[in-house]
Amino acid sequence: MTLIAVASFSGSPGASTAALGIAACWPAGADPLLVEADPSGGDLQAWFGLPDTPGMVGLAAAARRGSSPGLLASHAAHLPGGLQAVPGPAGASQAHAAATQLAGTGYEPVTAASAAGQVIIADCGRLAAGTPVTALLDAADLLLLVTAGDTAALARIHARPGTVADRARQTQLLLSGRPGGYRPAEIRDTLGLDVAGRLPWDPAGAGLLRGVPVHRGWRTRWRPPARLPLLAAAAETAWRVSQAVTPPETTDEAGTGPQDEDARPLPASSARASAAAGPGVPRSPL
Repeated sequence: MTLIAVASFSGSPGASTAALGIAACWPAGADPLLVEADPSGGDLQAWFGLPDTPGMVGLAAAARRGSSPGLLASHAAHLPGGLQAVPGPAGASQAHAAATQLAGTGYEPVTAASAAGQVIIADCGRLAAGTPVTALLDAADLLLLVTAGDTAALARIHARPGTVADRARQTQLLLSGRPGGYRPAEIRDTLGLDVAGRLPWDPAGAGLLRGVPVHRGWRTRWRPPARLPLLAAAAETAWRVSQAVTPPETTDEAGTGPQDEDARPLPASSARASAAAGPGVPRSPL
């Protein structure tokens, strides 16, 4: 079972881009499924020109008649590069209604697929009291809280105890944007949360993930270039996250990877030298 929830507290720290990047860059050996569960509305339809169906609205309607491990995948769309995703509707009212319906089932289509072995990355949007995605957080193996690294953003994380963000089995931070001046060890000691990674400010990399070519002649079937900082960081983070949710008894001792967040991340080229450990070649959603 691997269910990873990606969310934020406030502002626009890039949770949707982070979820897409982690899913697209998930290590080789598993094909993740991206679920756009944000009750305030999704972005995938607009980013990739997807139709209204398949998606979360159809999934919510089908879930009322029962669920099975294959129901989630049957409502997934294939992004141009092969990544499977269940897109949410762009409208907030439709998205919230679908999320509320699924919450009534305990998000059974998602949890059933996860229990059957599907790796699921769920974009849960902004967390607030009363959010209908609490059932997803309850079932999540890991919650990635995407946040800026500045003092104000980290102060909001510090004030989190007792909030909906504490429902997952474990929670880690994913820093986004420009560096805030705090080392991962300082953040861990102060907030009691490990830092899974840092996604840098990289408009070209973000555009590439969202289907915007970075230069003329870029074909629609591609692998993201390792030189783009966001894609390299997403691959590093995806690998670290995959290790965090791997049961200890099944972890390859040779592939445990760096344990200290202060250590310099493995270069993508070195990490990919082993198929059993380290980030795989990022899979483009285009």
